[in-house]
Amino acid sequence: MKIPAGILTNKKTGRFHPVFFRADPSDGCFGEDKRRYRAFSYHPEGFSAMTEAEDWLSKQDTVRDMGVGSRWEWRGDMGPAITYWYRQSEIEAPLTTSDEVLELKPQLA
Repeated sequence: MKIPAGILTNKKTGRFHPVFFRADPSDGCFGEDKRRYRAFSYHPEGFSAMTEAEDWLSKQDTVRDMGVGSRWEWRGDMGPAITYWYRQSEIEAPLTTSDEVLELKPQLA
């Protein structure tokens, strides 16, 4: 089972930080297949190039890089806070609980 991931561009430093999401269901859904996810962790050091961040994500067994639609700009102030709606079919994994996702947290090297 994989968790969705994307990449933040820190506008202050110009670095690229992989970010990881966990399911955070709500009563208001955008259709049967879409579910709400919230960022719960990110790679604190980041990478100097987008391609380096993408390469690092591709080597993680527990995450799925959600691609171009999951790239965001971040001012670099405070921690990033992102809520995003993913289609379950895009993630190719069943909806997980917060506890299950925390156990799958990738090692940040």
